[in-house]
Amino acid sequence: MNRISILASLLLLSSSPSISADSTVEAITTFGLLGTWSPDCTSQYFNRVTFSLASDNSINESTYSQKNSATTTLPIISAVRATENKIQIILGGKPLNREGVIEKVGNKIRVLSDRPVGDQLFGVFVSQGHTFLKSGDTTTDLGMDTREMEKCLN
Repeated sequence: MNRISILASLLLLSSSPSISADSTVEAITTFGLLGTWSPDCTSQYFNRVTFSLASDNSINESTYSQKNSATTTLPIISAVRATENKIQIILGGKPLNREGVIEKVGNKIRVLSDRPVGDQLFGVFVSQGHTFLKSGDTTTDLGMDTREMEKCLN
């Protein structure tokens, strides 16, 4: 009887879906994140974030910082729906991966948290509508707007 239970468990585990690019793509797509988001799509003076499907069926997040006039693109390693209105994403980056939670508010989104994964020497936190980096006694405004963002048509 034990042998049958063990075999049945192994069969069940081998047939269960694993975390993969497909499940990440599905989570991002069903949440409705694909596209470009900004606090004001009609103005070029606001930060923008774009979630795009790459040719290898992976998802990238590209963030344009108006403050620095620079775009940073990172691959999304995983995405999991936390609730109907929240999704947790892990982005690959150097020197650390980042973990974030995005909330859907009607037809808009906002970043609830964005922090490095597994490093206690510094941290990224959200305050007063901006994202800050704290390292020791130094705090730097990263210029990433955390207000509600609308989906842009372009």
